[in-house]
Amino acid sequence: MKGISVPQKRLLRQLKTLSITALCENDEIIRRGDELEDFWYPSLPDLFLAPTQNNLRNLSLRSPDLRVGYGRPQIGLEDIAFPHLTSLELEGLAFGDETPVEPFILRHGATLRRLTITDCLLACPEEQIEKQEDGDEDEAGTKTVQRWGHVFDRFRRELVCLQEIDVTEFGYGEFRLDTCYLRDLLKIDREQQRADTTALEKLESTVRQRRDVESS
Repeated sequence: MKGISVPQKRLLRQLKTLSITALCENDEIIRRGDELEDFWYPSLPDLFLAPTQNNLRNLSLRSPDLRVGYGRPQIGLEDIAFPHLTSLELEGLAFGDETPVEPFILRHGATLRRLTITDCLLACPEEQIEKQEDGDEDEAGTKTVQRWGHVFDRFRRELVCLQEIDVTEFGYGEFRLDTCYLRDLLKIDREQQRADTTALEKLESTVRQRRDVESS
């Protein structure tokens, strides 16, 4: 992707709200894979996000047709921070130990008041799936597989200014080595579903209580 002009960069520096949605059909993923990868990294962070860091208050990143952030395409959020960010909307991004998405969110715990997460998958590498199926445990005797419940617990503890939370259509995705894309939705047992739901409900309850206290 080509660079942006000086006037465009000047405009980006003044933005307080930025919404980016990337749409693609299945055949485009194969035909234009390199372009898609280049857009999400390095073009998105370098050309669009970095210039807006000083003033941006509201950010929306949406990829409804393709999971982004694990395998292909990557998303470069490691060095991006918005000191005044109050609202964040994410759709179609991958969470997990090897993606920068959750650390990016937690980095804004001191300012973030509204968080929306839609149709995001938590990435499970093949070796984690095998451990899950075999019941393997790490040296500490705990499961090595990351869970949504863990993510929601961290949000509850660290997003201390959050006033609104909306999480819908979250699930688990399997990384496919044959395509290098995160696309398949994994099924999990009912016990884990309940644990994830309970953690989300605790997060929602904490946010409601905080909002009620502030409005009273």
